[in-house]
Amino acid sequence: MKRIILGGLAIPALLIAAPLTTVNAADMPVKAALAPPACPPCNWTGFYFGGNVGGSIGVSRTVDAMSGFPAGAGAVNPFLTVGDTRALLGAIGGGQIGYNWQSGHVVIGVEADWQASSEKSTLTGTWGSLTGGGGLILGASDEEKIRSIGTARARLGWANDDYLWYVTGGGAWGSIRSDYTLTSNAPATTFASPASASFTTNKGGWTVGAGVETCLGWGVGNHWSAKLEYLYVNLGTVNNAFTTPITAAGTFATFTSSNRIEDHIIRVGLNYHL
Repeated sequence: MKRIILGGLAIPALLIAAPLTTVNAADMPVKAALAPPACPPCNWTGFYFGGNVGGSIGVSRTVDAMSGFPAGAGAVNPFLTVGDTRALLGAIGGGQIGYNWQSGHVVIGVEADWQASSEKSTLTGTWGSLTGGGGLILGASDEEKIRSIGTARARLGWANDDYLWYVTGGGAWGSIRSDYTLTSNAPATTFASPASASFTTNKGGWTVGAGVETCLGWGVGNHWSAKLEYLYVNLGTVNNAFTTPITAAGTFATFTSSNRIEDHIIRVGLNYHL
């Protein structure tokens, strides 16, 4: 009898336990799939160096004048003047080095750069006189070359996602080559022709600009960024003057040149961040 009673009690207990076991198994948490690793954000803090290439349009506001001595009868000095605003076109290429500090979205930095330039332009002028039945023709040629440009600038930027937008400004300097040639069809009574002179001027000035830089992926083995930048450079005025040798007749010429030099630079660059 006891066995029958115990058996009857065991069956309902099994029926009750079965659904509880099923519910408990269903409620067990399922292990989620692993999410892909997040791309590390760009961090602009630190030293960097790189190279750049681009094009530039220099602007030279030129005033040239040639005078003859002695003045001679009826001559008014200067008897040849040339004034013009001309473009000095060319390519540039060089390198840069700098350092950035980043706090939140704000990036403050310093950068120095140097680039060689092929910018140049030639301005010519002529003067003719028929006084006294003569046919005197004088000429002057002025070639200006921007041979190199360097800057030392501060940068203030805003970092957003993979991009750094910035403004920049500071000091600038440039090496300017000036080549002059004077000609006369009557060298015995004016000046030895052709008469030439060359000057190299290292000129200081200032610069402002803006640009955008994007990281190409930070992380182990990947420290590169690329940039697009515009700079306006003002090098002030370059003044040159020279005098030709005195001829046997006691005549000679003096030449003065004034060139106000500006430059507009557009370049792309590649930086490696340490």
